[in-house]
Amino acid sequence: MRGATGARLNLALLYALLAAIVLLPLALVQIPGLGDYPNNLARIHVMEDAGHSAALRGFFDPSWHIAPYYGMDLTVLALAQFMPIYAAGRCFAALCLLMPVLAAASLRRVLFGRVGLAPCFAFLLSYSYIFSRGFLNYIFTVNAAIMVFALWIAAARAPRAWHYPAFALAAAALYLSHVFGFLVYGLLVAGFELQRLARADTTWRPALLRLFAAAVTALPALILAGLGRGTLAVGTAEHTAYGSLAAKFGAALSPFYFPSGGPSVAIFAGLPVVGLVLLWRGRVTAELRLTLALTALAAAAMPSVLFNLWGADFRLPVVLCVLVLACLAPRARLTAAQRGVAALCLILATGLRAKEAAGLMQWADHCAAQTRAVLSALPHGAKLLVVQDEARGGDRGRVVGHLGALATIDRDAFVPFIFTYATPIRLQPAVQAIASPNSGAIDLAQLRVGEAPWPQGAPLPGFGWGAVQYWRGWPAHFEYVLLLDQGESPAVPPRLHLLLRNAYAALYRVGPPPGG
Repeated sequence: MRGATGARLNLALLYALLAAIVLLPLALVQIPGLGDYPNNLARIHVMEDAGHSAALRGFFDPSWHIAPYYGMDLTVLALAQFMPIYAAGRCFAALCLLMPVLAAASLRRVLFGRVGLAPCFAFLLSYSYIFSRGFLNYIFTVNAAIMVFALWIAAARAPRAWHYPAFALAAAALYLSHVFGFLVYGLLVAGFELQRLARADTTWRPALLRLFAAAVTALPALILAGLGRGTLAVGTAEHTAYGSLAAKFGAALSPFYFPSGGPSVAIFAGLPVVGLVLLWRGRVTAELRLTLALTALAAAAMPSVLFNLWGADFRLPVVLCVLVLACLAPRARLTAAQRGVAALCLILATGLRAKEAAGLMQWADHCAAQTRAVLSALPHGAKLLVVQDEARGGDRGRVVGHLGALATIDRDAFVPFIFTYATPIRLQPAVQAIASPNSGAIDLAQLRVGEAPWPQGAPLPGFGWGAVQYWRGWPAHFEYVLLLDQGESPAVPPRLHLLLRNAYAALYRVGPPPGG
């Protein structure tokens, strides 16, 4: 008995140590960068502060309509009642780092009656590619979906009448949090119930009724989707596209890739091979075999762009990894020595990844600090055009691709690519023609092309997946231009007058050219 208690204590200490290692990089920064993260935080700032800011109300209309992307918004808004919004955002990011572990532990506890060592390996999924791109709302919701799925399995073993209304509410909440999380939940439940139906002998009728009941619990979410039709796709037109085989291979490796550029990239690239060996040597619980197969097929078939949602094929591989950690059991129980070696390797790998993640996020935080320093010269409520080549520097450069949105948080400025419409805010009519809800900063070439006058009222050309070329005729619409990470003193149009510059950013006022 004393030995079992000691083993549980050691396991709890291991979880605590790994959690501390994973969370340390976030504790070292104020703004972690992380791709879409500043943009999402800017939207939440609008929702929180529009009632006190006439400038924000002139640009944006906070609108609590039915939309399938509320998860981060509601959570960070609640936290922001007790702390500054930057701190609230970091708390949410910290929760997202832990969610894969919580999801794997919850599901494994239901399947095997214990948590054990296996969910610890989900700490290796904390710093994934989708985390670096700032898809925090998805990470939060999809892991919450796995936890609700664990409750579904537990309820299946002792069903009660009240379970079905409860799961109907949970499914609706998942839809409102992130539509992709709801779809993943539906996929997991369908696989589980179909597996039960396939295994039914003379009791096939109850299994069929449960499958029907599972479909019924999705009705509230489907009704919400019908009522909020038009909020699923972000942008002016719906696009779906499949990537190349190389892109699919990259998507498959995305749970193990973080653009830190260090040795962990090579080390983590070998984890899928380790996973395949464990699948071959281990035993997958029969309850989830069909669920795993369906998830793998869906991941392979997922397009790269789904209704303008870029990176759709990066979403399911991490779900598959969490499921494997939850339902895979070794054929023979590990000895104490084997568990110790596994724990040591896990600590070293997690520490290496966290060290490199800290370096990347500190660099992004420095870029954010330089950007905010320049923005101190921007008047409150100004209309700001942001110039930043997001592709510069590859995936590392994309980590800081939305830093221009900090102007909305710090200066209540209008930035034309804040995520709107499929989110709880809309654009006011006065700025609808100079914004694009599914876009980003422009580059220097687009800045020069857009300087030419654009006919008033003429429709803007399309750009990318559901975006428009909002920068056309920018001198007539924007008062200031922010240049980020463009090197030393780049050549800019003569109508831009420098106000403030540092090593990373430069702020210009839009005015007539010299002699004009």
